[in-house]
Amino acid sequence: MKRWRDWKLDNPVVDFLLRLAIALPLDAIGLFFFAQAMKGGGFAAVVTIPLGALFFVLGAIPIAPWIAERFAGPAGNIFFPDRRFDRPQPTYSMAETKRVRGEFVEALEEYEGILADYPGDLRCFIAMLDIAATDLKDAALVERLVRRAREEVSSADMARIEEVYDELTRDFRDSA
Repeated sequence: MKRWRDWKLDNPVVDFLLRLAIALPLDAIGLFFFAQAMKGGGFAAVVTIPLGALFFVLGAIPIAPWIAERFAGPAGNIFFPDRRFDRPQPTYSMAETKRVRGEFVEALEEYEGILADYPGDLRCFIAMLDIAATDLKDAALVERLVRRAREEVSSADMARIEEVYDELTRDFRDSA
């Protein structure tokens, strides 16, 4: 089934006029039924008022998406900004799953695969540092990862990596 966006025409003015050409006659029929209900009253109103409401709803269907796109979209973007990316974002689930299973080396390999596609990814470096320090307790690997991060990440991200490094290696310094 097509979504309403799939039914849009390329020219927004023509699209609006076509939607309006469909909506106005349906609304006019609904207005006619409401007028008949007001004129006739009684039992006739029991039938004509629901018919008038039905035609008003049918008239709103083609024009409502156009109105919503023009007014609700920009207002909603204030609270929920429309974020678009040049390419799909990395998925960390395989690496995280392997870490939960205790497959730490395999998890590091998964993160390496992500870093191959997304060099300088902060989340990968932090997760790899955490695995090296917490799970593998390999101080040399931690040092190699921090040196590598210095070459690949931005200075703002490097400040965060330094914070994580200080926190994770506190145990190494205390035991020495």
